[in-house]
Amino acid sequence: MKKIFLAPLAAIVISLCAFTASHIWKADEKNSTVKWELKGSDKTGSFENLVTTLDFDKKNLDKSKITASIDVGTLKAGNEKLEKHLLSADFFDAGKFPRIVFTSTEIKSTE
Repeated sequence: MKKIFLAPLAAIVISLCAFTASHIWKADEKNSTVKWELKGSDKTGSFENLVTTLDFDKKNLDKSKITASIDVGTLKAGNEKLEKHLLSADFFDAGKFPRIVFTSTEIKSTE
């Protein structure tokens, strides 16, 4: 699941590489969605209300940082039984871990 969550974050960082000066960017939480799909299956779903902050400075990448979090309880899979399983201790354990949180440790240029 980590790889699925990191892909949209990488896309955000790459798309913002055009900025030349330091810029703090925040996603529109109310209109942000993380979608997922299970390879080899017809299972798909989403999480709503992604909270993302990107502090980006192309000239000082070592000072750049991205943080993102999402409320696990917003999980939608179109199947109540699957949603219950994914929120259980067998998978996300939403009762114990109510948020998925990502914080970058390093941002590097690919050029």
